[in-house]
Amino acid sequence: MIAEFKNKIFCLLSKNKISIISALVISAVVGLYYCPVAHKILTENTNFFSSLGAIATGISLIFVAVQVYYIKLENETRNKQLAQENAFEMAKLYATDILMELHAFNSYLQKIGFIDEILFLNNEEIIRFDKKEMDGLFGEERRERLINVFRKKVQPEIYIEVLTIGYNLSKIDLYLKFYEFKNKSNDLTVESINELWINDLYFKTVSMMDKVLNKLEYLCMYFNNNLAESDYVYPSLHQTFLEYVKNLYFFIAIRNDDPARKYYTEIIKLYNKWYNQEKKYRRDNNC
Repeated sequence: MIAEFKNKIFCLLSKNKISIISALVISAVVGLYYCPVAHKILTENTNFFSSLGAIATGISLIFVAVQVYYIKLENETRNKQLAQENAFEMAKLYATDILMELHAFNSYLQKIGFIDEILFLNNEEIIRFDKKEMDGLFGEERRERLINVFRKKVQPEIYIEVLTIGYNLSKIDLYLKFYEFKNKSNDLTVESINELWINDLYFKTVSMMDKVLNKLEYLCMYFNNNLAESDYVYPSLHQTFLEYVKNLYFFIAIRNDDPARKYYTEIIKLYNKWYNQEKKYRRDNNC
């Protein structure tokens, strides 16, 4: 207990040594002024001590400047450490809560043939992620075809596989919910029950995309505003981030028809930053 108290006192003194020294100097000056002998010496040598006082003031200003510098340095070090800690927290969020949903939805797009329709996309061409840019890349015919591909209902097994992977669910639980609904809907035909079930699975799958985009936006906000240092996690995250965001380009761009109400601006910003970073590495290393 005593040793811990001593350590705390030592740390306190170390951090505030400049302030302590300044206080001691001021106390000494005040003490000398009110001492009778010292007061006589001071009054008889006013010019000398005025010059000395000016020197002391200059030294004090230097002490203050040094103190401000070290306070700034300490704050920068603390902020850098916090940015590093936040970067690792964001990497953990990406790995545990975002990546599997991205992977699951990407597999869904592959199964319905959506990915095959966007293979022509070039990273150099996707920058703004808005409808005007998208229309120039896709054209009206391809755009309508992609919308129809995405809206077309598929076999329930495909939705179930996507949902179980993305949300770490059990297939049995999803099937049990279906049979519970079926047993409670005796007044409906089998076709109507199956249609309702497929529609429910479809909307749950589509909502997965909205949820994961919102999570990505939150993560990118940290990196873009220097709350987390992206350079710490770039080597591990940029590969999947660039791939999956590119595959979601159509869904982001089609929403951004109004520049004043643009969606997912943080995702777009980090995508361009990391893509340019990768492009620079390839150029510098001839790969």
